Amino acid sequence: CGSLVIDGHVQLIKYDDENKKSSEVLSRKGFKVERGTMLRVKIPMEEEPHKILAQKLPLSILYEDEYMIVLNKANGMVVHPAVGNRDGTVVNALAYYLANESPHGNGEFINTDGTVRVENSDGISIEGTDGEVVTNRPGIVHRLDKGTTGVLVVAKTRAALAALSQSFKDRKVEKTYLAITVGNPGRLITINKPIGRHPKNRQCMRVVPDPHKRNSGG
Repeated sequence: CGSLVIDGHVQLIKYDDENKKSSEVLSRKGFKVERGTMLRVKIPMEEEPHKILAQKLPLSILYEDEYMIVLNKANGMVVHPAVGNRDGTVVNALAYYLANESPHGNGEFINTDGTVRVENSDGISIEGTDGEVVTNRPGIVHRLDKGTTGVLVVAKTRAALAALSQSFKDRKVEKTYLAITVGNPGRLITINKPIGRHPKNRQCMRVVPDPHKRNSGG
């Protein structure tokens, strides 16, 4: 919120004794909002990136052939460009690697100059990517959160992308996660509770109450 004030996106709406409306751009982050205060907030819309920048970044490659590449994604690295993360992602690193260093060829999604062949991803259904620009995720089969380290499978051909995406969709891929807990449960247990956005920190997930079950919030 403070950045919105600094950038001039928050206005204080006022009415004088004759009920004439005026506005004033807030300049202080410490402005105290009292009951009845009217504000106009303009949320700047950042455009989704439409072009991939090939970048020479470190990649931990576990396996590669002419059809696919399997990586150990590093903590802190986003999988593909999006609003707020235009570069420094796995896709940026792959665009450079496949175009310049791969011993198994650049595949069907990346040109030899590091640019993306958008048309080769069209028509392939990938879970969790509705409405995203195809250019931003060439060959991406699934994703891992920015703070998660783990195995990431990326297709290099259209046929591999279709087959691998279908396997994930049909739940034929088994995933194992290693997590750190606060406290020691002391025995092998199964935690089956609904997960949702943290009410205060929207970048975190937590167990959320299930309206159909009692004591489901923790």
